[in-house]
Amino acid sequence: MTIIWLNPYKTSIPFGTSDFNTLMSTSKLNLNSKDINLSTGSIVTTQWSGYTSSGSPILNTTGGNNNGSYVSFVGTSSQYFYGTTNLTLNIANGTGFTFIALVKITSASANEQFARIWTGNDASFNFIEIVKNGSTWQFVMNGGSYVNISTPNNTIVQNEWHVVVCRYQNSGKAEVFKNGTSVVETATSVAMNNRTFSNLLYIGKSLNNDPYLSMHLSHLSVFDKALTNQEITNLSNYLLSVSYINNVYLKLKFNTTIIDESVYNNTINLIGTPTINSSIYKFGSGALDLNGSTQMLKTDSNKVFNFGTNIFTCELWIYPRGKGGYRVLNNTNGSFVAGKWSINIIQYSANDNRVEMGAYSPSGTVYVINTTTQIQINTWYHIAFVRDGTFLKVFINGNLEGNYNYSTQSLDNDVNNVLCIGGSGYANEYCNAIIDDIRIIKGEALYTANFTPSSTEI
Repeated sequence: MTIIWLNPYKTSIPFGTSDFNTLMSTSKLNLNSKDINLSTGSIVTTQWSGYTSSGSPILNTTGGNNNGSYVSFVGTSSQYFYGTTNLTLNIANGTGFTFIALVKITSASANEQFARIWTGNDASFNFIEIVKNGSTWQFVMNGGSYVNISTPNNTIVQNEWHVVVCRYQNSGKAEVFKNGTSVVETATSVAMNNRTFSNLLYIGKSLNNDPYLSMHLSHLSVFDKALTNQEITNLSNYLLSVSYINNVYLKLKFNTTIIDESVYNNTINLIGTPTINSSIYKFGSGALDLNGSTQMLKTDSNKVFNFGTNIFTCELWIYPRGKGGYRVLNNTNGSFVAGKWSINIIQYSANDNRVEMGAYSPSGTVYVINTTTQIQINTWYHIAFVRDGTFLKVFINGNLEGNYNYSTQSLDNDVNNVLCIGGSGYANEYCNAIIDDIRIIKGEALYTANFTPSSTEI
């Protein structure tokens, strides 16, 4: 399948997963979060064996990229990755080389080394280094001739995921790209005298150890060739888009079928035979139709929706057709106990329906956010439930209608429970409504203040 990626850096370019995998197969090293074995903590690469770590970099399963995981270097405790076999970049073959990484820098310190290959002893000065220096990237090479270029100030925005590319071409030109756009290059060609760089590759560590780099790393590739500008643009766009898409843990669009279109492909069980309404929908060509008496959706039992203390976003569009008194989205599955949460539409009076969010903390306290907007039947509403730091927030049509300081307490979905849509499985709290475009994102609070809901499909 070919996907048209849209981003603020370049125009749309046809480049999909198969294209990405084809290009990655030509790399000398391709390390991403899918290569992390979370059960053993080991790092596995297919192109290059013998890769390990020191100081126990932190392996995270949410909030990052490539299926939600990334490697975190805290900048202390001697944390870094390194190869136990040499990585060889043969400049003598006349094709150059390319480093590409998807990173989030988490400190403003200077002279923290991202990557280095140092060949021979100090006297030979045969090396490649990529250094994070405050808010700039520095690309340094010495192979008979010397290259040292730095990007403009504020190229690196702290705590922002971005793609950095360092490329050396056989013409002698060195260049640094951010998010597919060239930001600095050598003024003149600098020949490396046909050098071959072959030694251990270190990630997150300088030649003299300290300072260690503080960052999150989701993808790293090294090519024994100079990628073209178009290839760099394609890869950057793809990595930036995938980093967002794979943070989505549930995506239900209901156009023609009831399936999860996120990369996690969660099993959706139909209770009471819900249908697709092809006449009333917010986006696409259909929406979920629930009768309010017997119909709902449930996922299989899993911990995909275990939010813990992480930030998150849950959002959907709803078209109520009856009075309040039902659950819209929740993880209760029959009992409202510690660690559970629920988004409901309740009936305040005969003609006053409102959205309510309830969270049952592990300490045993029930927190309730009551909104102020009166929900009318046969009208579309956008509802968003967000954790922004310690605060739980509820938005109606983009307006913040209530929040509560939940402190550091957890919202967990026990392995034996499920995510419920349009009901809870008890007390006849079925939802009489049409629902469209449900999305759950872990590791990102999309909305922190008033906003305008999207006018396009998720």
